[in-house]
Amino acid sequence: MLLYLSSGHRGYSASEHGYQISTRRVWEFEAVVKGACGPILPDRKPELLRRRLWIFHPLCPHGWMDTPGTGCEVVVFHFSHVPEPLDMAVPDRGLLSVGIDTSTARRLVNMERQLRPHAGKSDAISALTTQRALLDLSLIVMKKAGPLPQIAPRVIAEKKVDTVLAWYSEHMIEMPSLERVSENAGVSSRQMRRYFRMVRNQSPARSFRQLRIQKAEELLSSSNLTADKVAGMCGFGSDSDFSRAFKAHHGESPTQWRRRNRRTYLPGN
Repeated sequence: MLLYLSSGHRGYSASEHGYQISTRRVWEFEAVVKGACGPILPDRKPELLRRRLWIFHPLCPHGWMDTPGTGCEVVVFHFSHVPEPLDMAVPDRGLLSVGIDTSTARRLVNMERQLRPHAGKSDAISALTTQRALLDLSLIVMKKAGPLPQIAPRVIAEKKVDTVLAWYSEHMIEMPSLERVSENAGVSSRQMRRYFRMVRNQSPARSFRQLRIQKAEELLSSSNLTADKVAGMCGFGSDSDFSRAFKAHHGESPTQWRRRNRRTYLPGN
């Protein structure tokens, strides 16, 4: 999904320290097509470059710097996800950058202009146009990056499963559907089922249920929360649904399990 796009002049160095470091939690493509600029990263000195395209992992903290007093011309795209080969090529919490020539710079500028009418729209034509642009951007990066290490299918599956489970753990209270989880992972529901079968030999639904039970165990053993409160925090539709699932897993009710496994609970600790 296209989340943002922009092009034009930037004056990153209007501030003494440039455009400050932040984590945007999106896949960010940024190309400098005129002038020079470079990302500010926590662990390295900014390097100002001309005609360059950067792509940032969603968890890569960065800011921007350009030549003081001159600014630069850039093209920017933000996406919720990218194709798997590019996902695997960009280091976790890192970035990948490639040099671009004049014709590619013009192509990126035109791509941004052509996408503007489709930004924020969900009709079929806009969706396909956005997908094509994302594929074009990904191909530009992958082709110019040169030979990249071959990644085994299982490695791809393991990374995707880890990402899905981490996201689900943070959102289980919302009881997200499989379709929503798949969308946030950037894969189809069918592909996600294949990944879980390959890595865990079980369905996504079963893995999610195990996460909910594990969270419930943690809350039951270390808090004074009632069973119905625990049920809601762990993504169960009702206290009865929670009790049935918990008893099917442990052979006893949440209350019985809590009596045997209760840790000393000290508020504030």
